[in-house]
Amino acid sequence: MFWIFTLGLAVTAVAWPVPSDKPANYPDWWFQWGVILPTNLNNQSPSWASHDYPSPDDYAVANIGQLKEMAHQAASVMNATLQTKGGAGAEINTMIGAWTSPAGQGVVRDDYAALNLGQLKMVASLFYNQLILDGLATANPCASGPDDYATVNLGQLKNIFSFSLPSNAPNPPGGPGDPAPFGIPAAWWTLYNIVPVDPTTTLSADGHLTLWQKYINGLNPNVADTDGDGFPDWLELQSGTNPVKKDAPLVQLQVGAFTTP
Repeated sequence: MFWIFTLGLAVTAVAWPVPSDKPANYPDWWFQWGVILPTNLNNQSPSWASHDYPSPDDYAVANIGQLKEMAHQAASVMNATLQTKGGAGAEINTMIGAWTSPAGQGVVRDDYAALNLGQLKMVASLFYNQLILDGLATANPCASGPDDYATVNLGQLKNIFSFSLPSNAPNPPGGPGDPAPFGIPAAWWTLYNIVPVDPTTTLSADGHLTLWQKYINGLNPNVADTDGDGFPDWLELQSGTNPVKKDAPLVQLQVGAFTTP
């Protein structure tokens, strides 16, 4: 089991303690945002030397699911701490949204498949490109090479995501001076009367699409069927019809032809 991830736990703005003796190459945000949690969650002064954290296994083979989880955690932190700069950015949030949405017809996801260097670099490049734009990185270390099909271990996955991020959000989500909570304009949250939350992890009213997917597709997050044609937005997106225009032929959208999680 990959010790660094809090699988199933949402990243929140609650600051967890950072051990003063943590490894120098481990960024503070891994601890503050709960990417690494102490074994005893009630321990307010955990110590690395005292083995208050699970032991790492950096030579274990990493899998696709662990890459997705690390990327999802990093995006959540960026959405919260870089709000005035657009959060994690549209490209990263769209990628995370695609991972969290139901798989399309005929698409098979295998999150337990071994991760290779090419896959790791493809995802990590999006983060470094955004960090460079934000002035938080000077170069993208993810150049392609002949070993892109080599298997990745956990140490390599952790190393590529060990970049530094601001410790705290500059403004509370939706607070004064915050023009785009979690990368979405404040006007959008106000229009739909939604308290800003991480849009990549929060489902909209239809229970299928995230708030981010609703936003980037110009859909109403408070209803299941934006265009009112009787076919839910998620089904129209999955089938390739237009969810904001009443043009979905009945024969093309047989609900029984699709599976939902």
